[in-house]
Amino acid sequence: MYLEITLLYQLHLRYGDTYQVSSWISLPPVYTINPENVRAINLLKDFGITLIRLPGIEYFCRQGFITMDSETWSYSRKLLKLSFALSNIRDLTILKGEVDALLKQFPKDG
Repeated sequence: MYLEITLLYQLHLRYGDTYQVSSWISLPPVYTINPENVRAINLLKDFGITLIRLPGIEYFCRQGFITMDSETWSYSRKLLKLSFALSNIRDLTILKGEVDALLKQFPKDG
């Protein structure tokens, strides 16, 4: 995972905040770390993703903000947004315990 992050960071240093990669087997992916682009993606409702993502990952993600457009996306995002309300993230004590328990499950040898 760390290697992937390092590689992506190096690619962003080389090609800029946003770049597109050629692909022979799918639509060319666009990678971005530009905050305005990320914000725009999170606010758009109809970006044509349903036909691209749903067939490949519906089994894992079902129909929600990751796989859908339009009203289904909007409804899913609205539900998720409540989880990130300031009152819910002000005290992360409970979450810390859960994350610590998860990390203990990882092998000690990396």
